[in-house]
Amino acid sequence: VVSTQSTGSSGINAEYGKQWYQRRVRGTITFREDIGSGTLMCDLSSLREVRVERFYWEIDGEELEESNEKYTITEDGPTKRLDVNDVTEDDTGTYRCVAELQYYPIAVRFNVTVIASTKDIDFGSWTPFSVCDKQNKKFRFRTCVEEECITKYGYVYEVDTEEC
Repeated sequence: VVSTQSTGSSGINAEYGKQWYQRRVRGTITFREDIGSGTLMCDLSSLREVRVERFYWEIDGEELEESNEKYTITEDGPTKRLDVNDVTEDDTGTYRCVAELQYYPIAVRFNVTVIASTKDIDFGSWTPFSVCDKQNKKFRFRTCVEEECITKYGYVYEVDTEEC
């Protein structure tokens, strides 16, 4: 069984049987800019009896050579993972995990859409910085003005790094 999944605000989890090489998996994956990162995963465990010559990730048709500040490639046995860090709307596109076999490649395609951050409209203005606390730090806060804001983001605060 070849299975794929993603994390983010939604995902797919598709499984195909012995005819995996004839199937194309397409799914729309949604990442939220507010969450900060997104993950795509490919499980190649059904290929145990077939030699995978090479595995790689593609983004909009360009091969991703290696991990970098934006993308982290990891694997845990047959599970291949691509983490997209600091997600922005620019990360919208077509991602593929590709396994090259002896005679042909197989791939799973993910159509990724990024939903822009709504923090600027979900929160009110920053409060002024507080007086210094016992640890010589100052804080300021933002208050949620939209419903479900606390559930979505938690409490938002900032620490002033200057000495009190």
